[in-house]
Amino acid sequence: MTKQEIRSLIFNLLPKYDKSNKWHARFLDAAIEQTINEFYWEIFAVDTNALQRYTVSFGYDEAEDVDYEDATQLYYSTLPTDIVAFPDKASGVRRIQAIVQTGMTFYPMSPREHDLIRSGSYFDTLTSKIGYSVNQERIEYYNMTEAIADAGVRMDVIQRFSSYADTDTVLIPELRDKEGNTFETRVLAKLQLIQPVSLSEDTDETIKTEG
Repeated sequence: MTKQEIRSLIFNLLPKYDKSNKWHARFLDAAIEQTINEFYWEIFAVDTNALQRYTVSFGYDEAEDVDYEDATQLYYSTLPTDIVAFPDKASGVRRIQAIVQTGMTFYPMSPREHDLIRSGSYFDTLTSKIGYSVNQERIEYYNMTEAIADAGVRMDVIQRFSSYADTDTVLIPELRDKEGNTFETRVLAKLQLIQPVSLSEDTDETIKTEG
């Protein structure tokens, strides 16, 4: 389903309290995003490789830039979207590939490992691997080559629901908890904690029922 279809699905399951028959779209999106993130974490706890199915690809039509920062002497890429963070080294950036064929492969590393390698005597040792560490705004690289940086990279990331466009397809994990609750019931349970409000006609943060 598209993002808008998911939002409409949840909206049409809600009781209609207010006279204008509207809800804040941001409330719905927040509950939906929280529930989807919980599903991602449940998958992560069982099989981290299974997250690949839910990634969004960047850099396949046009390569993601790799820039160089003189002050820190680091190659880096700005995150192309808001990601879901995970407790492993890859976090929400599950895979990175070079555009050019060089035989180099990317592997995730922690910022601490990155610092230790850079400060050690093996910083300039040539290997067939490029390390990358993920923070809130960017991806920093260790052992990046000039050729790969010039060509750019591809990456597969777990993107937040709020970062999808309304027409984008969003894959929702088909999971049930121990009580048998589905995606819809878990979202509705969260929305019960949010009181609906009366909304004016001129707000852009509302959605209406259809038909």
